[in-house]
Amino acid sequence: MPKTRYKVLKYLLYFLGGVFLCVLQNTPGLFVIAGVKPMLVAALAVAAAMFEGEFAGALCGAAGGLLCDIFSYYRFGFYALIFFLCCCAVGLLVQNYMRPVATNCFLFTFLTMLFAQSVAFFFTVLIRGYESPGLLFTAQVLPLCLYTAAAAVPAFYGVRRFHLFFQQLLEAQE
Repeated sequence: MPKTRYKVLKYLLYFLGGVFLCVLQNTPGLFVIAGVKPMLVAALAVAAAMFEGEFAGALCGAAGGLLCDIFSYYRFGFYALIFFLCCCAVGLLVQNYMRPVATNCFLFTFLTMLFAQSVAFFFTVLIRGYESPGLLFTAQVLPLCLYTAAAAVPAFYGVRRFHLFFQQLLEAQE
């Protein structure tokens, strides 16, 4: 099988994994802790960006963001744009400065979610002038970011294993 087919298969499997995680994260009552659900697709997108680099990582982020946008009550494309930018940055950082380890995946996922949720919080809560925005932020936004970052650790190990498998397949073709 040519290299191009392996790459297409790899990214198709990433997308199908994202669809599966999207269904899981939007299943009512599943993975709920204290009224908070993780965004599993974001964890997968950040983990993929760590191993695939800035271009493929940005595309994985955009695809994951579109999956999240389907079930979101924000404007369509909000998560796609945010995840595209954040996953591109993650891919660049890991390729040039940092190592792909689980703690970095936790940190990058937390920062990605914190950025996305802070922008959304600004436009949905702060601008409208709701009372006690600090309490709402610490009770809803921060737990969501931490829970998603915790879900990124198993996603990291799964993506690493998946990436190494396809890397070995491509090396065997040469």
